Amino acid sequence: MVTNAIMPGAASELMSTRATVEASGELGRKQSQFSRLLVGERAKAVSEDEATRIARDLVAVSLVQPLLKEWREAEQSAPPFGPGQAEKQFRAMQDSNLAQELTRAQRFPLVERLVRDLRRGAAGVEDRA
Repeated sequence: MVTNAIMPGAASELMSTRATVEASGELGRKQSQFSRLLVGERAKAVSEDEATRIARDLVAVSLVQPLLKEWREAEQSAPPFGPGQAEKQFRAMQDSNLAQELTRAQRFPLVERLVRDLRRGAAGVEDRA
């Protein structure tokens, strides 16, 4: 009986840890991809669509998703109105999906600035080549 009481919490913690590791791996991949483009390790020009996709993904993973996580963790609703066990287990995935949707649906000035920087960095690579 003790094992059954421990398992839901352990499973929840494992899923949360796994989602955090996956998100941090995703963040690291997006940051390295973005930094490679900025320092000019890429010989070809970056298309507008590719630069927009990279910038949106970076903003979603490094800015919007942590804000959503912080907001959800600060929620103190009473039990009937608060998040259930299933929602708590899948919060990281919910935050990731919502962050992606928000950065695609809205015009973020930060995304637009990153796109300009990416395009400028790629143009500088072509000039040096």
